Amino acid sequence: MEKTDYIHLGEGLLRSYVLFVILILCLALTANFISIKINISNVLILISSMLGLIYGTIYATRKIKRKGWLIGLIMGTLYITIILGVSIISGNKNTLNMNSVLLKMVLSIATGTLSGMLGINL
Repeated sequence: MEKTDYIHLGEGLLRSYVLFVILILCLALTANFISIKINISNVLILISSMLGLIYGTIYATRKIKRKGWLIGLIMGTLYITIILGVSIISGNKNTLNMNSVLLKMVLSIATGTLSGMLGINL
């Protein structure tokens, strides 16, 4: 990987987190006016997270223009590692559930890899 590839990875991660925060803020505003069950809320948060990852990965692979699956794998791994790290540091006790952590990691890595393949072929 070249030096510029790392810059594009960083830009993709930043864009994915920005979109994730925007989607979560929209969800929070909606939750103020509409009663949303906790199970549905968790699913919507997961969908928002995956949409952010998809956008960031497609952006990065379109800039790098090669090895989409590898870029997606790296993006998915970094994305979920940072989110879980921030969640643990902030004191979220739900993060320590190993089944949930494993599911989120597998989903993020799979989503990142598939998004990387999609981004290279667009």
